[in-house]
Amino acid sequence: LSFYFAPKTYYENTMANGMVYEEKNLENRLVFGNMFSKFEHDTAYYSNQLSLKIDQILNHQLGAFERINKKKPLQRLLQLLALKIGESVSFNELAEMVELDNETVERYISLFQSAHLLIVLPTLFNDKRYEVKKQHVVYFIDNGIRNALVDNFSAFEDRFDKEVLWKNWLIAERYKWNNTNQKTSEFYFWKSHTRQFIDLIEVEDKEIFAMRCSWNKKKKVKEPPLFAAYYPNVIFKSVNRSTYLGYLTKK
Repeated sequence: LSFYFAPKTYYENTMANGMVYEEKNLENRLVFGNMFSKFEHDTAYYSNQLSLKIDQILNHQLGAFERINKKKPLQRLLQLLALKIGESVSFNELAEMVELDNETVERYISLFQSAHLLIVLPTLFNDKRYEVKKQHVVYFIDNGIRNALVDNFSAFEDRFDKEVLWKNWLIAERYKWNNTNQKTSEFYFWKSHTRQFIDLIEVEDKEIFAMRCSWNKKKKVKEPPLFAAYYPNVIFKSVNRSTYLGYLTKK
């Protein structure tokens, strides 16, 4: 690819700015992302910079390189994915919504994966009863890009999508940490037809780790009983606002 979007990791930011600064500005990271080293401007500045970055990617870098001649459908697809982060979706449904064929939708999503804009999680399933099989969950590598696509830079404390932003940020940071440390983990999600859900599953060698998260410091999310019954040897972790750092930097 002719471009590669690679915002800094949370660990890199803490090394540069100190833990106290990053902890104090965690909510800013959840809204504006990691493109910016520090937060020294108003909301309009960050909104404008992120919108310019999206325009640069869509209209210059991608358009000149990857046989993309349908910019509006492509942008609609990205906006749709931004609205559906954390939800299980099928490529067929996405294709219908943006009026593109399945092959084109899959190619565009694969392209953005390769460019490090999106993280696409397939389902973990072993043909057990009630397990969802042919769906994916999409996350953005940077919260700021996601929020620019939905045009929402409201303060974190005022938002209805706190849990979604928190989940996107956690999974993106864990993904980047693994890449930075050259880990070869495979990432999945898990879902049952009875609405039980695992946010992130890491498979590394013979070990499997499962995670569910919550923004609430006092809330400990329980392991879904069906998942526990099907995968008794998986190491389960509940991650919240007070326990996230150890999880993000677990080797």
